[in-house]
Amino acid sequence: MPKHGSVESIETLLVLLGGGTNKNTCAGTSPSRQTTGKQFLRSQVARCGSPGLLQSLTIFLEALEGVESVIPKDKFLDITSAVFYQLSDDTKQHSEADSRELTHCILLQARICPEETFLFLQSQLGDEWEAGCVAALGLLSALVRSDEPVMTEMMPQVAEAVRCVCNDPRTRVRRAVLYFIKDLLSADPRSCSAWDVVGHIFNEFSRATGRRAAGDLSAQEAKEEGALQELCMDILESLDLSVRGMSKLLWPRLLLFVVPAQYTGMLIPVSRCIQALAEREDLTARQIADLDPHFVSSVFQGPLLTPQTLLARLLVVAGSPVAGSELQAAALLLMQNLHRRFHRAVGAMWAAEIPLLLQCLQGKMLVGRERLRQGRRGE
Repeated sequence: MPKHGSVESIETLLVLLGGGTNKNTCAGTSPSRQTTGKQFLRSQVARCGSPGLLQSLTIFLEALEGVESVIPKDKFLDITSAVFYQLSDDTKQHSEADSRELTHCILLQARICPEETFLFLQSQLGDEWEAGCVAALGLLSALVRSDEPVMTEMMPQVAEAVRCVCNDPRTRVRRAVLYFIKDLLSADPRSCSAWDVVGHIFNEFSRATGRRAAGDLSAQEAKEEGALQELCMDILESLDLSVRGMSKLLWPRLLLFVVPAQYTGMLIPVSRCIQALAEREDLTARQIADLDPHFVSSVFQGPLLTPQTLLARLLVVAGSPVAGSELQAAALLLMQNLHRRFHRAVGAMWAAEIPLLLQCLQGKMLVGRERLRQGRRGE
């Protein structure tokens, strides 16, 4: 591997920038006078199947960190474009190691020229090329996870950029947006102020539910929609409520998704979130000024959310044998944790009665799981 400042790495850099040749680079390939830097870079990254070129590029980019830029921005963007093109090319079967190396190169470039790198990735979001859009979303997720100080400052800007593709109907893009939201919520929920990401999770769940219920999907499409539903539930279940700003983002906004029937399948993670929130703080003590603005806006725009409608919905689910034991248990837990929202007199009674009902449901769930295991063994 070439060392920092060695003749080999400098010559490789000259080739990368289209300003020189290297006899040992990629079987003697050198750029012709008619070939643009971007075209040549793409061909070099594509033809050098071994990690040598990427390692040289990584070494160079690492050396540039903290140093005033020594290459023109157009050449820098040529490198970004070449690496991105290789990473997003569906015809290439990259190993996990190669994909990580390519992603690392983009992350290094984001440290050196954050604004330019972000604008480049943002431009790919509006491309009709699905693979490019998905790759850009994946790289933005990686930037969010990187916990770089410069990215912390740009987080609201990044979230706003992704918002522009939140209604894209393509399955791969929808999945990539959900993964981005998962990373954003883990990194900094306060960056979600410009976009109702919690509402988007529920809307995607509802969209997938509706598409499956329509009955006009192929087996593969139905499987993909089911996977999106599971991802929505997983995002909500995996939230770290100790992250600063998470409580304000979720409470009491989650209550808006309890009553509508299209979100019934999400009651289990909703119940767990509210139970965890109730254990951390008094959910009735919030002032209007402390609430998530998206929640306040939705309350005034949508149907009135009253304690009566909320309780009626939970009672229907808790008493419905069709709902299944887990959903029934989730509804009962919501009633127990929200008892102050309904009436101050029910707290002591529900505290005694609901755990007994939950024990019965727990027994049913254990029996059901055991039958399922036995059925699988008999197949």
